[in-house]
Amino acid sequence: MPSLSGKLNPANASYIIENLNFGIMQAQASKKNALVTGPISKQNIIDSGIKFSGHTEWIQEKTKSKDVLMLLSAKQLRVALVTTHIPLIKVAESITKKKVIAKAIILNEDLKLKLKVKAPRLIMLGLNPHAGEGGTIGSEESLILKPAAEYLRKQRIVLSPIE
Repeated sequence: MPSLSGKLNPANASYIIENLNFGIMQAQASKKNALVTGPISKQNIIDSGIKFSGHTEWIQEKTKSKDVLMLLSAKQLRVALVTTHIPLIKVAESITKKKVIAKAIILNEDLKLKLKVKAPRLIMLGLNPHAGEGGTIGSEESLILKPAAEYLRKQRIVLSPIE
C-alpha cells in the first residue's frame, strides 16, 4: 500500500474543521485563551464538499462577528490586512475608505486592549508601486487611502503619513 504521508486527502477535512471549531470554542471560553492557526489547504477542505475560504472567514462566521481582521505577527512587526482570501485581481476593487477605516480601528483598539500596546503607531502601506506616484500608477492612494488616513487621524489614531 502506498504511503499517504504528506499527501492531501479530502477525507481529513472534517477532522481539520473539527479541530478549528474546537480551537474557536476554547478561545471563546476564556479571555486567557488565544487561537493561533497554522496553514491548511483550503482546496483540500473545499474538495471535501465544505464551503471554506479561509480561517479568518470561518472564525467570523462561527463567532457571528460583525467584522474581523487578519493579523500576522512577529517579535517587532505586526501586519494587518484590509482584505483576506480573495483573488489578487479583486483586491483593488474591494478596498474602500470605509473598510480601511474599520480595519484600522479594530487594529488600534486590539493593539491597546488585547496586546497591551500603550501607544499604537500604525503605518499604512500604499496599494500601488511607489504608493501610486501621485496617480501615475493608480489612484487608490489619493482617492481612498489618504482620505481614510485623514479621518483616522481626526479620531486620534496615530498613523504615519503615506508618502
